[in-house]
Amino acid sequence: MTAAAPVLVWTGDLFFRAKIEATARALGIPLQVSAAAAAPAGAFGGCIVDLDSVGAAGLARVAELAAGHPTVAFLSHVNVELAQRARACGVGDVLPRSRFSAELPQILARLHGGGG
Repeated sequence: MTAAAPVLVWTGDLFFRAKIEATARALGIPLQVSAAAAAPAGAFGGCIVDLDSVGAAGLARVAELAAGHPTVAFLSHVNVELAQRARACGVGDVLPRSRFSAELPQILARLHGGGG
């Protein structure tokens, strides 16, 4: 049995990056982290995108990621327009930060397993 590809985390928020890394480490799930300023590249499975860090300028790349990989995006609950734009780009799971945090272990397990 081959190991699943790492989960991509695209964020510039060091707090959420540390939270995601700690949770993934506890679950034994490998990550590939990309800073918000750099568009992600390389081989990976599912994706986690911090829309507040990536912003509207990164939506084209987010759409590419969502078209090829199971993708979960999170953002501030007040950023309604960006959430709508992300859904329009094909991101099925756009969550407020609070829900993302609460469901992080399940999200990581699902993305690592490839079930988007």
